[in-house]
Amino acid sequence: MVLRHLPSDLASNQKFILAKSDDFELVQFLITSGGTIPTHEAQGEVVIHCIEGEIVLMRPTGNQSVCAGQLVYLSAHEPSSIQCTNNASLLVTIITAKQGPSVEVIG
Repeated sequence: MVLRHLPSDLASNQKFILAKSDDFELVQFLITSGGTIPTHEAQGEVVIHCIEGEIVLMRPTGNQSVCAGQLVYLSAHEPSSIQCTNNASLLVTIITAKQGPSVEVIG
């Protein structure tokens, strides 16, 4: 698995699935300045790591600027959208909720 570098001449949004299983999905997004990801909900918990650039994450609770090096956590089924303010590379991890008798709750 290799993360792609953010090219200075990024012309369009790009999505790369880096790993996927029944339990999680790891995706890299390259988003152009002014680009968007429309409102959506993930089936599991989400961690967004902004590797480069800057985005505004829009949630029902308010908007949040996310810069290079910052992480954001979203609950399962939490609606969100993204507006990119400066070409950005995002590493997104989606953790699928487990259900059933073999799931152990810790804590």
